[in-house]
Amino acid sequence: MTNATPTAGQVKVHAVRIIGTRLVVYSAYEYGDGTTRTHSTVQNFNGRYWGRIGCASLPAELDALPARSDERWAAVRTWQASEYERAYAAIVATFPAAADGRRSMGDITVEVPA
Repeated sequence: MTNATPTAGQVKVHAVRIIGTRLVVYSAYEYGDGTTRTHSTVQNFNGRYWGRIGCASLPAELDALPARSDERWAAVRTWQASEYERAYAAIVATFPAAADGRRSMGDITVEVPA
């Protein structure tokens, strides 16, 4: 498999084969404002920056919660989990074979046949 980046609406799913292994890592990206300010992890596709789903800046209502509070910790974790689930759904919709892969922080890793 070569690297692939299909687009489904406003989401791009990027598949990368790790050189020297049988692993393929799938990641989902969303178009932000076209800069690197909206997400902590970005990828440039055809001259436009796309942010990795699960790495966006916190929404204002979460950012306003008191720093280091239990309330903020719980709210941010819940928000992150929903963002990761959104990424997994986009990946599986684009690459159904990834459904049984290892899920971690919005990425899915699959071992492919030799």
